[in-house]
Amino acid sequence: MKLLQGLYFPMLSSRERLPYEVESCQHFHANHRAGFDSSPWKRNQDVVVFQYTCSGLGRVQFENVDLPQREGDAFLIRTEPNHRYFLPETSEAWEFISFTFLGEGMITWAKRMIREHGIHYRFSADSPVVNSLYALYQRVSRDVMMDPFSLSAQSYQLIMHIQQEVETGRVSDEVHPRIQRAIRLIHEQYREPLDLERIAAECELSPFYLSRRFKAQTGSTLRNYLEQVRIQRAKQYLLDVSMPVVDVAARVGFSEQAYFSNVFRKCVGVSPSEFRKSSRVLGPVPFIT
Repeated sequence: MKLLQGLYFPMLSSRERLPYEVESCQHFHANHRAGFDSSPWKRNQDVVVFQYTCSGLGRVQFENVDLPQREGDAFLIRTEPNHRYFLPETSEAWEFISFTFLGEGMITWAKRMIREHGIHYRFSADSPVVNSLYALYQRVSRDVMMDPFSLSAQSYQLIMHIQQEVETGRVSDEVHPRIQRAIRLIHEQYREPLDLERIAAECELSPFYLSRRFKAQTGSTLRNYLEQVRIQRAKQYLLDVSMPVVDVAARVGFSEQAYFSNVFRKCVGVSPSEFRKSSRVLGPVPFIT
């Protein structure tokens, strides 16, 4: 669905305080000739911004989070002084649809969503969220004088689609490329001191989003997946009876032998030494990475 370029629609507020109100919406296509930076638009009023990237590459900065925004990415923020979203110098273009919401109900909902799920989300082009977003935008663009009560009801429908999709863990059947990147990183760098924050930074995702999406698409937490990869490598090293257990631990990314032994027992059911004895290998064997 192609929308008109560069449109901004301020909405008329109802005289009554509604729980879900649209203050404005916009469809913007930023490029080097028509850049975009939200910094000049900062305000003191407590509002909620939900933005969906249609194509290209943008960036959002919020508190300690700095994330790229690619096609299918979305973010939900309250407009406090420490946020910014913009077209980075490395990007040729960025097309997005953005809604600014008011209302006590909207503020309360956004606070809970941000607290429990973070600010960064991803929705497929055929998801109910995106369909609802386009429907709301089209309705606003056709009639900026539309009934505020009807608009409030449609806004509520949008946020319910967002909440349902996020909280039911609905994901595409295919593993997202950045989750594939996280998996590849674990297999390639399991010897290094990896943790959720470092892997998230490498994948250009927030730790919260990576953790949630990794579990949804692999069935395992990122920490457990990393431990399983390390323990599988350790089992191969342990077949070499000439290698001390402390060295095995270090080779697979554990800085402390005691912690390594605890994780090994949790995953395998026996200690590293017991596993080595049960293998009954009397000499070193080749290790294939």
